[in-house]
Amino acid sequence: MLLADGMVAVCMEGAGLKIQVDSQLGWRPLGKPMKVTDVFSGNIITELDKKPAVSAYKNYLGIEADDSFVKNAMSFPLLLLRDGHWLARYPDACTRDGSIIFSADFEAGDLVWLSYGDPNEIRRLSRRMGESIRSFSPQAVLTFSSSSRRQFLAGGMEPELSSLPPGPAAGFYSYGEIL
Repeated sequence: MLLADGMVAVCMEGAGLKIQVDSQLGWRPLGKPMKVTDVFSGNIITELDKKPAVSAYKNYLGIEADDSFVKNAMSFPLLLLRDGHWLARYPDACTRDGSIIFSADFEAGDLVWLSYGDPNEIRRLSRRMGESIRSFSPQAVLTFSSSSRRQFLAGGMEPELSSLPPGPAAGFYSYGEIL
């Protein structure tokens, strides 16, 4: 199911309720920044640096605008720095005119970078997050991860999830980020 808008609601109650939010990405910028020079409907980049958006994937990574585009580009999301947080935007599709459809928003003028996942960095950040969570000493942990991250790690999420403290845990994989 593809949603244009969505929401996750978690309800908790308690007189001494304390919540800690941690996030980590593990994707690293690749190459030079590109400017979003034309965007349609918020989530369709038509141009990067005044060229068809798909040309960035073709020129830098050799990824063709064909039926395998999304599968091949999934491991190379666009990174965007917004409000002090790095966000990864994963392509949903490419069009015949070279536009790329994403599940999240962009604005004309945004600077974006192609990126690559660094499994060692993902594991390092996961260990650091696990230490932070353990020192917080929660009664429960909710984990939300991107399904593209799961695909990138080829189902090898165990090292990432094993860094969490033992105890009640819940969560899910989403097609996109929850921050």
